[in-house]
Amino acid sequence: IALVFLACWFVWFVVGLMHADYLTASDAVARPWNGTLLIAFLVAMFWHGQLGLQVIIEDYVHSAGLAVLAQIAVRFVCILGALASVFAVVIIALWN
Repeated sequence: IALVFLACWFVWFVVGLMHADYLTASDAVARPWNGTLLIAFLVAMFWHGQLGLQVIIEDYVHSAGLAVLAQIAVRFVCILGALASVFAVVIIALWN
């Protein structure tokens, strides 16, 4: 449910920055509410993606070993993507 509201906010945020330059966009991300909501959106998005891929793997991968390996790989990539995204937002927020 949180992802629905965060996705609506994200679309509104991106549309508002459509014709903005880099400095304006980075200033907008550096604002505390925008940065916090962006981090919440990124974490929820990666979590949702991981859960969706987990269901797909459970439904379509019939080899137990390959299923476990795929689950670990998906979880690793999602955690790595979430950490990199959150780190990027924090760097933008701290450097402005």
